[in-house]
Amino acid sequence: MKKEKQLKIFGGRYYGHEFSEGQPSTRRMIIASYTKKQAMELGEVSQSEFKNYFSETHNDFELSIPTEPGVWILSNTGEKKLLGRWK
Repeated sequence: MKKEKQLKIFGGRYYGHEFSEGQPSTRRMIIASYTKKQAMELGEVSQSEFKNYFSETHNDFELSIPTEPGVWILSNTGEKKLLGRWK
């Protein structure tokens, strides 16, 4: 019997123009994927950046967001808020 793949949820740093007004800013990035390699590809993140700024998340709010592979951006304020899906 083949083992079903389990979706992994990674949390890390997003730095960019989207979801901000004008200047680039730092936000929280949530990546849902089946492997680390797929997560790096989806988030357009280098291996060293992934190693330094990402880890599997255990935060209940962050775990509740993704239901399929993709990338979501959260606010970086005290009250976490979903800003939108990036990919």
